[in-house]
Amino acid sequence: MKKPLLSLLIQHIAVLALGIAIFLLDKYEQFPARINYLILITVALGKSFYFLAHNFRSVRLVKGIQRTYNTFLTLMSINILLILISFAIDFFTLYQIYPSSFTGILASSSEDTFVEFLYFSLVTFTTTGFGDIVPRTNEARILISMEIVLAFISIIFIISNFGSLVEHVQDQDIQDRTS
Repeated sequence: MKKPLLSLLIQHIAVLALGIAIFLLDKYEQFPARINYLILITVALGKSFYFLAHNFRSVRLVKGIQRTYNTFLTLMSINILLILISFAIDFFTLYQIYPSSFTGILASSSEDTFVEFLYFSLVTFTTTGFGDIVPRTNEARILISMEIVLAFISIIFIISNFGSLVEHVQDQDIQDRTS
């Protein structure tokens, strides 16, 4: 079990590193802003597919090795946390590329700005939408749309699989008792 968790940790770190790499590309002006934006959108789309694939792999892992639904919820929680951090990095990077992409950012330091985008990512993921941070460009709206769609699919996925996993665990308990 330790080997799959280590592999998962390495994958998650690599996904977060992609977002940080894009930020650094822009910070050190390696490409024009438009190219950085296209790279950001391409990587964000790729990460979204990774998150969805991770959800499906988690269900197979849990069912395949007869883990409880607590393991499933832990894996999904880690995935959601990764989504939140990843999109916060994407929003932060887009803000660095195009400062006019968002209004309502009040932070004065990079660290505080990142925390604001982490908060914004959580508000977006949960579809709360307080309106204190607002996307002003199509680039920002595209990224936010990706997070909303990914959040919707993730939540539906968790709800739909939770019932089948509980049933699977109950079946395993019955089999264990009769053995």
